[in-house]
Amino acid sequence: TYSENPAVNSVMKIKIGKAKEKGIETDVQIQIPKKMSLDYGDIGILYGNLLDNAIEACMRSEAERPYIRLKSKYQEEKLFLLISNSKDAARNEKLITTKEDKRHHGKGILSVKKVVEKYDGTITFADKGDEFEVSAILYRVQMLA
Repeated sequence: TYSENPAVNSVMKIKIGKAKEKGIETDVQIQIPKKMSLDYGDIGILYGNLLDNAIEACMRSEAERPYIRLKSKYQEEKLFLLISNSKDAARNEKLITTKEDKRHHGKGILSVKKVVEKYDGTITFADKGDEFEVSAILYRVQMLA
C-alpha cells in the first residue's frame, strides 16, 4: 500500500510495480487523504504520465542504479507532488518526446499541464543533467469526508 487514497494507490501499484520489474530503485512517500476533490482521471493523468516519463528516462539512463523518488503531500487544500529520477546526461529543456513516432507521442506533459491548470496550480520541470525533477502544487483541493 502506497497511499490511503484508492485512486493514487492503484496508479502507484501499476507504475511502481513496472519500475521495480525493470530494476529501478523506488522511494515513494505519500501523505494524502483517503478522499480528495481531485477527479480519478486527473489523478491518473498526473501521477501516471509523470511516472511513465520517469520510468522511460531511467531505462535510457546509463546510471548504474537508476532511481525514481516520489513525494506527495496534502496540506491546507494543497496537493504537493515532487518526482525526481535518474536520466541520461543529455539535456531536453523543451521537453520534446524522444520517441521515434513523434506524431503519436509527446502529449503526456501537455495533459499534465492541463490538470495542474484546472486546479490553479503550478508545475516546474528541471533538467539537472543526470537527474530530472518535476514539482507541482495543486490548489483548491479539498479533503472529503
